[in-house]
Amino acid sequence: MSKRRAPLFIWSLLFLSGVGLTAPLDAVSQATYGESAYQVMVRGQDNGARPTPWFVLGRPMGSRVRIGRNVAWCPESGKGTRPRITGVQQADHRHSVVLTAFMVRHPMGNCAAVEILVERVVHIRGGLRGRPLYDGSQSPSVRRWPK
Repeated sequence: MSKRRAPLFIWSLLFLSGVGLTAPLDAVSQATYGESAYQVMVRGQDNGARPTPWFVLGRPMGSRVRIGRNVAWCPESGKGTRPRITGVQQADHRHSVVLTAFMVRHPMGNCAAVEILVERVVHIRGGLRGRPLYDGSQSPSVRRWPK
């Protein structure tokens, strides 16, 4: 390995291991890899968001892609408890894009749960340009588009 490629190799290993990386999810929340990979903080409070698997809904159009997931929800528990995707972390690579969706789900009581579709439109920085999409909520990442 050449001397010029060694630092790139080391940085790629650090990136893949998740050492010290942070990414903004929205104006008030951040997800941090490492020990707190499964905790999303909003104004210093854990909002209960966790990485969740997702699938592509339809066909990506330009730089936008709709992602979603089917989840069980108890309608009797109230509107404020409906599951939702609170943010999506994007990692751009030369030949691929990795998206990690974070979902808030509240505990369900004893009720007849219904399955609902939770979705979000994600803007891909720089567009897809033929790059495949990977789901970063699993390790190793799973290719979601194209199949």
